[in-house]
Order: sequence, then structure tokens, then C-alpha cells
Amino acid sequence: MKKEKLLDLQLNKEHYNAEAAIVWCFDARHKPSYDALVAQRGYRNPDPIFVAGGAKDIIHGEDAIKEYLLWLLAASMKLHNTHHIILMMHTDCGAYKDIYAKSGQDWHDFLNGDLSKAHEIVESYCNSHPNAEVCKKYWAANGKAVDRITVELVIADFDGIYRVFPSEFLLEKEKLTV
Repeated sequence: MKKEKLLDLQLNKEHYNAEAAIVWCFDARHKPSYDALVAQRGYRNPDPIFVAGGAKDIIHGEDAIKEYLLWLLAASMKLHNTHHIILMMHTDCGAYKDIYAKSGQDWHDFLNGDLSKAHEIVESYCNSHPNAEVCKKYWAANGKAVDRITVELVIADFDGIYRVFPSEFLLEKEKLTV
């Protein structure tokens, strides 16, 4: 089989630890917000998981899709010692339009509810997964106490990114400056 080199690159071959695994919608309109968040946080090696609807399929996806997304998070913990997960959803999401239309809610209220559900699923799954123990042991051996895998929730809107705080099913939001 003949092959043709498309690009000449010099990539870093060193293994890395991911600062976060980030589940983000693949909607190109929100790629700049992803890039801005990564830059604002100073992440050099996040594990990006781009999928239609961001974290939507953790709640509304078919079982195989849910399991695959959770498997990706577990793989990030095992392969890159990830101990922080960011789940994103965004307003005006094409993958969510039908589900949202039936809700009768404001976009932010609707997404807050689904992010709360996704938070419960992901936090429970990741902290009970054997890879969490592997990750915690790695960090303990390297001088950083990690007692649990943390999950952060964000809503991307066209005017910014909002952090959502789960608090007894009542969620507040704080606009992130990026």
C-alpha cells in the first residue's frame, strides 16, 4: 500500500497527565469557548471529548452511548491520571432541540436540571470505578492528595460560559471570565 505524507510534524512523545477530561459539544460555534476555557485554566493537556450535545447523552443517550462516554472518562483517569471532569451543555443546541421543546422551560433552567442529573451519574460512576483508585494512588505517590474525582458543570451560552453549582437540586450559576 502506498502512502503519502500530508503534514510534517514534530509532536511530543512524552506521556502526559491530563488536568481535566472535558465533555464538550462538537458544535463549532462553541469551539472558541472551549479554547478560551482551556487557556483561562492554563491547561496544557486536557483530554477533550467532543460529542453532539456535550454531556446530553449521559442523560438522554442510548445505553451504548452512555456507557461509551463513561468509559472514555474512566480511560482518561487510567491513562492520563485525570482527577477533574468538566461536563458542558449549551443553549440553542441542535442535539437537544426536541427534548428542550417538550420541557417548556428556559434554556438555562432546562440545562441546569440535566447537568444536575449528569453530575450525579458521572460522580458516582467515576468515584466507584477501579480506575479512580489507580488515579488517586498515582497522585498520592507524586505528592498530591486526591481524595475523589471532581466533576464541574458548565453551560456555554453565546455571551459566555457559566459554572453551575449543584446544591440540593437548586442550582446557581456564575459566569466564568474567559
